[in-house]
Amino acid sequence: MHGGADYLGLPPALRSRRCSDVSLKLLRFTLPIVAVLLLAISLNIACATPSENFTPVDGEVVDDWGIYRTNAYGERGYFMVLPEDNPQTMYPIIIINESLGPYMDLAWQKGLEFKEQYDSVEERAERILEYVQSYVEYKYDDENPQLPVSGYSEFARNADETMRSILEEGIAYGDCEDHAILLATMYMAAGVRCAIVAMADPYMGGHATVLVYLPGYNPGYPVHFFTLDGEWGWVMAEATGDIPLGYMPEDYLMYVENCMNYGFFVYYILEPNQTTLTPGAKYIT
Repeated sequence: MHGGADYLGLPPALRSRRCSDVSLKLLRFTLPIVAVLLLAISLNIACATPSENFTPVDGEVVDDWGIYRTNAYGERGYFMVLPEDNPQTMYPIIIINESLGPYMDLAWQKGLEFKEQYDSVEERAERILEYVQSYVEYKYDDENPQLPVSGYSEFARNADETMRSILEEGIAYGDCEDHAILLATMYMAAGVRCAIVAMADPYMGGHATVLVYLPGYNPGYPVHFFTLDGEWGWVMAEATGDIPLGYMPEDYLMYVENCMNYGFFVYYILEPNQTTLTPGAKYIT
């Protein structure tokens, strides 16, 4: 996600891992959070992973199945944030679908490896976060040599594209939504309940990240719990730096709270082992 400052004005805990450009529109709006609603949607998306073709269309780049990889907003945006001028809803499953169901591939298989290796959901959540933190290096999209197109300040990769770079090159490059998409996909495969988040405040820019549902989590250091849809027990899994699972540096917590109170904070809950194309979307108005 993107803003006007060099590092988006993010708190020091995240400044070394700058976030990407979802849209400058993120800085324009204030959306007080007053309610959480449940919306059932049905998506009919035929896709495979990874995409082999990327086509310029009206200033955007479209993949094989019509998803805009260079824009999170709109009916075909990779996070499908709607409406564009007053963000209230997101459907990130639109790009995560490219790694689910009959299209499960590299990222899903890697998540299954962690499920087989660790019996504890909490340890799985920790180890998968550490994996993504270690093997996905933060780079701006316009500096990323692994992308199939160049010259764009924003370009989202699906989970299998990022994982393929890890397996073939030993490292993948990506910005905040690339980390979040891979992390959420691996969590689902490993049976870890999670939520993918897009947020922004009017001053410090936007960010994409992941929350994990671990209401009994007690790792021996301070943990901050969030409430989503009236359900307490969600902890932060911030993949773009080296922050431990659940820990919230003070400046990062202030940023998230500012997003919730003065900007926007939209999230999408993904259930463990979810492979269907008819998920439920949670959104904030």
